[in-house]
Amino acid sequence: MKIRIPLFAAIFLFVLSALAAAAAVNWQNALSTASGNYLFNPNSVHTVGTDDVIQAQLKLELSADGIQKLMEHYADTQDTTSWTAASYVTSISRFNLKDRITTVKDIYIYNADDQLLAEIPEEQTMDMTAGSTQEKLASFLVQWLYEN
Repeated sequence: MKIRIPLFAAIFLFVLSALAAAAAVNWQNALSTASGNYLFNPNSVHTVGTDDVIQAQLKLELSADGIQKLMEHYADTQDTTSWTAASYVTSISRFNLKDRITTVKDIYIYNADDQLLAEIPEEQTMDMTAGSTQEKLASFLVQWLYEN
């Protein structure tokens, strides 16, 4: 009986650590801008409905400029006072290549200790203009899908 309890505990901890490792996101570099470094979750990249719509989970590791732009963008709708400590933002981005529209949703802002500073539930839609960060991200993801 005494051997079974430690054995059960060891098996339980092994399974728990395997699940935690499987749940970890393997972020990969996508694009570097003045606002910071964009990364993507390769397990999240897929087309939606047609080949003209690509969706991915993105992470933006914020630069000082990126933090400032983020605070300015949401100043009218959010309390951004704690955002000076922001380190990164995660979101789900959908790129409609045909209509040249980007939709961003499930926006979460974190500090360097992975503590959630803000959650922005509203979807945001923007035009994908020539040379924009959205266009560059979409092009990168199309290429990545093609190669993988």
